[in-house]
Amino acid sequence: MEVNQIAAMHRNISLGKRLVSEHPEIADMYRRGHTYTEIVRTLGLSENYGVNDSIAERAVGSALRGYSGRKGYGGYSGLISRNELEELLINHKKRCGEKVRDERKGVHSLTKDEIREATYKGMKSLGHTPWNREEETFIIYLSLISEYQHLSGAHKGSPDYHKIADRLNNTYHYRTNIRTPLAVLRKAKRLSKLFTASSQCRKG
Repeated sequence: MEVNQIAAMHRNISLGKRLVSEHPEIADMYRRGHTYTEIVRTLGLSENYGVNDSIAERAVGSALRGYSGRKGYGGYSGLISRNELEELLINHKKRCGEKVRDERKGVHSLTKDEIREATYKGMKSLGHTPWNREEETFIIYLSLISEYQHLSGAHKGSPDYHKIADRLNNTYHYRTNIRTPLAVLRKAKRLSKLFTASSQCRKG
């Protein structure tokens, strides 16, 4: 990780901890459907804490999720539990899909890449971190390595999504808990279905 990335990660984690104690109302704003961008602008976080909008938005996410603490950074609890965040994410995705649907003329007016791009932008506007192709490919790669599989028990040989989620967060998300094991499991299942369908089409 480059020096500037480490510095950004440190500011994100530190500011997230301050927001937990100084702006607990962030949780209710998020529950009411406010995006990270809207929260930052409404509370004037960039100006009040002397950071750019990108860092302020990431810090809002850290304040909501909390931070587990590793490599010299102390952990702290988030404003919203992981289970509730999972439910809110589903609701936000539904609204995002509705927004994309309403903003285009019809389902056949956009190509698959255009729909993907529109969905990506919509999710970012809601304060979420969309999956990218590199991250999706990395899930498949890790799931095939024994280091990221269960070594014993009933699930021996199957992917260990806790380890995979940790690796994704370390590699792509400044070591913050963006990807949960459940989210990675769901994404892996969707990727598996797409791969199977693609293989069948090629055989046909």
